[in-house]
Amino acid sequence: MRKNNFILSMIAGLLFITPVFSADWAGFRGTLRDGRSNETGLLKEWPAGGPQMIWSTDILGIGWSSAAIGNGRVYITGMEKDSKNGVVYAFDIYGKPLWQQVYGPEWTGSFPGVRTTPTLSENKLYVMSGNGLLCCLDAITGEPVWNADTNQQFKWQKGGLGGIGKRSGRR
Repeated sequence: MRKNNFILSMIAGLLFITPVFSADWAGFRGTLRDGRSNETGLLKEWPAGGPQMIWSTDILGIGWSSAAIGNGRVYITGMEKDSKNGVVYAFDIYGKPLWQQVYGPEWTGSFPGVRTTPTLSENKLYVMSGNGLLCCLDAITGEPVWNADTNQQFKWQKGGLGGIGKRSGRR
């Protein structure tokens, strides 16, 4: 029991804590998870039509993800409409697709789609599906490093909106 809690705490640490020394946007809401950037020279006021769009894409699929930025790349997830699989996409900073990697079935219940913002740490990219599949990918190549089914391994029940719910047999 304690071992499982320790392992789950370590997994959560990988997903939600990134080095504070990074100038990249390494995961959800940035390095400190506060939605603030240390960038300088930003516009104090936007032009009437908004800032110029540098690039966009329409290949991402369905989901509720935001981007992680590092290694001169932009990482984001989406669910393929037909296969219902979650996919991690990597683009260069100019919007050129570099690679994409399927990581497994995604949440198809209420509000279907991905729920994970990739987390980048030391050339490894971590994502967790709405079905509890935790994956580690090589951030440069997109090749899978390892994965774990946390629902099965830790006897979790899926939550009502995807992700991890409560432990089976516990209230």
